[in-house]
Amino acid sequence: MYRRKFLAAAGTTALAGCNSLKAAVRSGPPYFENVEITGPEQVDVGEEFSLELTAKNTGGREGSFSSTLTVGQSIFSVDRTAEIENIAVSETKTSEIGPMQFDRATELEFRLTEHGASHTVTVQPIELEFDDTFTTADGLEIKPETIVTAPNYFDRYDELVSAEDDDIFVFVEMQFNNTGDATISAPDMLDIVDGATEYQTETSGVADPSLPVAEYPSDISSDEVASGWLRAEVLSTSNSLSVAWENSGLSSDAPERRVTWSFGETQLQQLTGAPEFEIENFEVPPETERGNEFEVSLTVANNGQTDGTFRALLSASTMEFDEAEKIKLEVPSGDSATLTRQYQIPLTTSESEYHVDLYPDGPSQTVSTTVMPVQLSLGDSFTVPDSGATVSVDQIRTGTNLQVYNSYSGEYSEREAYSGDKWLYAEIAVEDGNDTYPANHEFRAIGGDETYRPGLLANTRLEGDVQGNQYNSQRTGKNEEPSGWVAYEVDSSVTADNACIGLYTGGYTMDTPLVVWSAE
Repeated sequence: MYRRKFLAAAGTTALAGCNSLKAAVRSGPPYFENVEITGPEQVDVGEEFSLELTAKNTGGREGSFSSTLTVGQSIFSVDRTAEIENIAVSETKTSEIGPMQFDRATELEFRLTEHGASHTVTVQPIELEFDDTFTTADGLEIKPETIVTAPNYFDRYDELVSAEDDDIFVFVEMQFNNTGDATISAPDMLDIVDGATEYQTETSGVADPSLPVAEYPSDISSDEVASGWLRAEVLSTSNSLSVAWENSGLSSDAPERRVTWSFGETQLQQLTGAPEFEIENFEVPPETERGNEFEVSLTVANNGQTDGTFRALLSASTMEFDEAEKIKLEVPSGDSATLTRQYQIPLTTSESEYHVDLYPDGPSQTVSTTVMPVQLSLGDSFTVPDSGATVSVDQIRTGTNLQVYNSYSGEYSEREAYSGDKWLYAEIAVEDGNDTYPANHEFRAIGGDETYRPGLLANTRLEGDVQGNQYNSQRTGKNEEPSGWVAYEVDSSVTADNACIGLYTGGYTMDTPLVVWSAE
């Protein structure tokens, strides 16, 4: 490719030499002396220039000068014919080599070896302002258009990629306009640099729709305008950033860069004035009833000098890990913004707490809400999810006189509580017609910090403080209901007003009851 550019660029040729003898007119065919190549010794990358080829005809007839012009060195050299037409006898004539331009910074020697003439041109790197346009020899206009800065972004795998401390991600939009007649490949050696420091610059891998990350182009057709984004992680305190088109030099002595676009004050301010986010509040309610939604609230302040987008991952216990939400919150400079989300706690969850985890640019944070049972008043009905049975607790009583029927003797006998304890009774009512009902032991009394299991397990009748059948989840006859009383031996401080009855049901372990009935 480099060889083709030389062939396209190096126009006609001439003869040069500083040591030529004084020419004398000869008889016979044309003869050429005083061959020289002259022109600028230094040009910028992309600058158009020409050389002059001069020769004198010291022969006996008019003729045209023709010789091989070699441009470059060794394997990077190209040859072509250089000519000056119709030079009269004793006349010195000049022709142009060019115009030409080179897109690489290098040192080029133009020589006519046969005549000992040569001229060296140094093509030096060019430094441009940020939004200046550079045009290549084949007609591709290149310029940086805009920049965007961000402390983090979401990659194509939905992972939050965060810059290191004191760093920031810089995205630079490069615009390409092909004014030539042929398809041109987009430059593949554009880097974001800081003086001699070259940052690792990428052109793909971002999947964040809030960032302008159009795919970097490959080939650009004639008359097509295309753009693509460069990305690099740089020091936020950098004050000499540039976009550099690397030279991939012709030799180890060649400059490292061909074109450099320097960031101006406007671009650098986007680094030093980047958004600075602070999480002011991240909370959920302390308690949430089973089957209900709870709200998480996130408030973020922007203490930076520019508006920005706060990015983080939000994950709740109700979600699988790979379902974590990518959140983006627009926060104006000097202001704050709030985001809220609703999460549902399953009615039959076995969890005692539900967590919400926030993964921002920095340490993660976690807030929790305690799972509370469904709160009902005495007499309210509740349908058990697993069995469909509808049950209620209609009364709660306390006392010390519990009479239990003995089916063998046909008599009632007193059942005493332990010293200092007493009995608490809960009247359980169920609707007939279900196949299964909550078992006796799944109804538990709750008083203070203690939970009490039933004190009587046998299916029998009660008298004394209460009168009636004991609750039995297995029906004993056709159309019979298990409704009845459950007795608990409780501490003397437990009363009918401060106690409640919890239903712990299901084929799983639950740290909290599914539902509680109380007098309050």
